[in-house]
Amino acid sequence: MRDLIGSTLGHYSIVEKIGEGGMGEVYRAHDERLDRDVAIKVLPEEVAQDPERLTRFEREAKLLGSLSHQNIATLYGLEEHEGQRFLVMELAEGETLAVRIKKGPIPIDDALEYACQVAEGLEAAHERGIIHRDLKPANVMVDSGGGVKVLDFGLAKVVVPDASSPMSLESIAESPTITGDMTFAGVLLGTAAYMSPEQARGKTVDKRTDIFAYGALLYEMLVGTPAFEGETVTDVLAAVVREEPDWSRLPPSTPSNVSRLLRRCLRKESRRRMHDIADARIEIEDAKEEHTGAAEPPGEAAGVRASGIRHATIAWGSALVVGAVAVLGWLRPVPAPEVSRFVQGGATQVAFSPGGESFVFVGQVNGVGQLFLRSLDQITPTPMVDTELANGPFFSPDGRWVGFFAEGKLKRVGLSGQPPVDIAEVPVFPHGATWAPDDSIIFAPTGTSTLMRVLARGGEPDAISTLDSQRGEVGHRWPEVLPGRNAVLFTAWTGSIEEAIVAAIDLDTGERRDLVEGTHARYASTGHLVYASADGTLLAVPFDPGRLEVTGVAVPILSDVRVRFNGEANFDFSNDGSLAYVPGSVTTQILIVDRKGVGRQVTEEVRDYGDPRLSPDGKVLAVSIREGASRDIWVCELERCVFSPLTSGSENRYPTWAPDGQRIAFSSYRLGPANLFWVLVNGSGSPQPLTSGQYDQYPGSWSTDGRFILFHEITSTNARDIYALPVEDGGEPWHYLNEPFEELSPALSPDGKWVAYVSNESGQDEVFVRAFPEPGARWQVSVDGGTEPLWGANGHEIFYWNGDEFLVARVSTTAGFQVLDRTEIFVMEFARRRFLPQYDVHPDGEQFVMINRVGEPAPLVVVLNWFEELKRLVPTE
Repeated sequence: MRDLIGSTLGHYSIVEKIGEGGMGEVYRAHDERLDRDVAIKVLPEEVAQDPERLTRFEREAKLLGSLSHQNIATLYGLEEHEGQRFLVMELAEGETLAVRIKKGPIPIDDALEYACQVAEGLEAAHERGIIHRDLKPANVMVDSGGGVKVLDFGLAKVVVPDASSPMSLESIAESPTITGDMTFAGVLLGTAAYMSPEQARGKTVDKRTDIFAYGALLYEMLVGTPAFEGETVTDVLAAVVREEPDWSRLPPSTPSNVSRLLRRCLRKESRRRMHDIADARIEIEDAKEEHTGAAEPPGEAAGVRASGIRHATIAWGSALVVGAVAVLGWLRPVPAPEVSRFVQGGATQVAFSPGGESFVFVGQVNGVGQLFLRSLDQITPTPMVDTELANGPFFSPDGRWVGFFAEGKLKRVGLSGQPPVDIAEVPVFPHGATWAPDDSIIFAPTGTSTLMRVLARGGEPDAISTLDSQRGEVGHRWPEVLPGRNAVLFTAWTGSIEEAIVAAIDLDTGERRDLVEGTHARYASTGHLVYASADGTLLAVPFDPGRLEVTGVAVPILSDVRVRFNGEANFDFSNDGSLAYVPGSVTTQILIVDRKGVGRQVTEEVRDYGDPRLSPDGKVLAVSIREGASRDIWVCELERCVFSPLTSGSENRYPTWAPDGQRIAFSSYRLGPANLFWVLVNGSGSPQPLTSGQYDQYPGSWSTDGRFILFHEITSTNARDIYALPVEDGGEPWHYLNEPFEELSPALSPDGKWVAYVSNESGQDEVFVRAFPEPGARWQVSVDGGTEPLWGANGHEIFYWNGDEFLVARVSTTAGFQVLDRTEIFVMEFARRRFLPQYDVHPDGEQFVMINRVGEPAPLVVVLNWFEELKRLVPTE
């Protein structure tokens, strides 16, 4: 491009060059007509005639013209002079954050202020459906008064559905990555150190790519160096995709919620990343208030906390009472604290802090469990960073740490923002843990193990209990440390929840006492033992922890608590008497849905349905139904759906039809781990075992020739591999897929030559296809996420979910395997489960069986001052 300094473009006098980027050069100019300084961006001459670049340039003008916000540089107009097109924009003066950061880390107060303003600008853009795609320190200008302008939305685009193939020329041109083949002008859309992983891979991006860049920007402001570094662009991109920032470099004074925010923004998987920049802004605003010591206005806290968040009220009331005693010398009876309740949606497991200030629960984010922390003086919960796939939370005695299980590990995470720390390996699904005063953790690593103890700082676990084989015990579960002595409550398991026994063991002497029939006991400081029965009832009985003796009669105190088949009861309470529990009722309906999303009920009866599977002829439906603590397999004819059970007791799931329609294979915990069984559909005979492995197994598909059942198994490290079980000849299962990531949800094609399955090898769940019985090469079916694949009966369609989007991939298998196209069928909220599909495809390929939740999920119930109710219902004297 010719040197424009000193020349004019229309009535704009070019003063100096102030920037350059992939979309043009930027000059300071003076608008002679309006007598003001402006910024002008022009296209380089070598691409001015490129229709694609020109179209993108015009698009930039339309995008910027639609934005009006104090934290976004304003567009004044798109003009042309002698064939040269250029943008006229607000001249943002000051220095960029890139210049500021070169001087060193930005003080926290300033960094939070800048971050808040950047978030406000992005929020305004995102509300218009516009993403920036090149947010970085060089594109953020700070003026002398601390005002922030976000610059250069030249790489932004309106978020619309992208119908192009992943390998089309259009999608390549939109790709932000650089390769040796990409010699097209303007292919580089973004800057490596601030790209999201999906952007670096050339995938379709949405507003979450800006949130990743925002996290990288805030990290760099606080630390003084980029979150992702390398000697070459390739090295930087590799770090973005695979590596974590060095969190230890954050200043010690970084507010804990900012530390959590950074981790949520910089997650590799977009579905696990913070979804909305407005949430980041709120976190930053809270951090600014806390960091500057901003006090609440008098009376405001009491107003917010009036109905149950009681600490300020109690403290003020106590002060009045003490004053009255001191001045008047008399004491009136103090009324008992008022019992109050509130609810918290989306919880499946819960743990109360010892002091009752907060509770932690397991919630779902895109179908993945994660820990959330809610303080009683806050309205909304806070996600706890890096706790995906968490279950079984429990508090340390001082309330500063939360222990949990995830990804084959026993872990702990700090409430002040400390990242999770691994404590011990846990081979399969754990069954409870408790944190002892001596800073050890007692836990049940499996459902068929003794209790183990390990130091909270890590080490080798030791066994502390012994199974009583004469009583038929197969495991000790759900431990709870008793206060004031070295003893533990636990559940002794003999195979079913109806036969479970709550026992206690003195760890000094080894003495054991059987206490009551029930499960998952907890000790209350009121002198009660609280435990659950199989039907979801909580009971309480007076209990002497010193003598390990029950001293009264058990009384039912609460009904409809969620109790699972393995004896887990979803409740907990604090030392000061606050209770939290998850109700047990879940109601769903079964629908037949067409390709337009229009559905009709299979039956008017609402129950807790799951795992729908149609018989090969499409006339009979098999489902699992939960009743109380058990889930069983039931079948009904679709024409007149009256369900009849095929199993009884335990946890029976994932029915899979034999090709002849006479038998159903399923997964059951009836003999310990979830192994495979089969049962005759006519109801004659009892279920017969197919496997006897030590790890949980889930059937996915039965080959149409009847020879194989494909299933995935949760291995000793909590990974998932796919196996093939030879059915007819009674052979041993053999590994079909065994790779260093998870493979699950296998589905055989109708001709038995291909397997669709889910793998997280790319960092998120995607649907792939391989040949069968020899896997060979693999083909990716889904784009930007996919789970729960099923084949259509014609063998040329694979259905799957991506979030709430239900899609079909049309495929060809005539000469190898090929994905021809992908089409969205509908977007609706039906039951979902990552392990195996929660829907089925009718043989006609035009209808689908779906599970639809009726009403809202039962929320977590929190009862403050619940001990007052407990003492009234079950007196100890």
